[in-house]
Amino acid sequence: LQPTHASHRPSPVSAQPRPLSHLLSPHQLLFIHKRMDQRQPTVVFVYGTLKRGFSNHRLLDCPGAKLLAHATTVEQYPLITDDYYIPYTLNIPGKGKNIKGEIYAVDDAVLATLDKLENHPVWYQRENTPVKDVLLVEESASVAATLDVQNPWMYKIPEERVKPDQLLKPFLECYELAEHQNHYVPRGLRSAAE
Repeated sequence: LQPTHASHRPSPVSAQPRPLSHLLSPHQLLFIHKRMDQRQPTVVFVYGTLKRGFSNHRLLDCPGAKLLAHATTVEQYPLITDDYYIPYTLNIPGKGKNIKGEIYAVDDAVLATLDKLENHPVWYQRENTPVKDVLLVEESASVAATLDVQNPWMYKIPEERVKPDQLLKPFLECYELAEHQNHYVPRGLRSAAE
């Protein structure tokens, strides 16, 4: 071992970490910044008025949302409708039916819009829900391959808010468009229908 001379010792200033910008070119920094801004879309499962052809689908008919697949929940849940024919999934796994719906990839802005519509987390709560029988939409297969389409977010009424009479209603497997068109009461007409 050779003795260390004072001139070879690291100075306290050089021992501090250097910023990343010192190591990378401006082009590399821009690339990293853009990649960090490009968050992966959120995958959601919709089973009611957000599906194609239904009254709230306009919220998913935009550049920030893409239909990926059709699927069915692995677990059974009670899917019911109220007096206005608004569909609700009650978060009581193992009771009800396997629910059929659509899977979408959505950006943060669309997710915020859906959360507002569903009044998440006050009215509905959004949670990951495994699905099966996933039938990919051909033009979305490349996008779907990069996402977890088997475990999308789904909006459900929490079990603690379920009323006993709701469990007496018929459980649906699929909220059908024909029934929606015949029975659904739009928001602006609901107080007049009471």
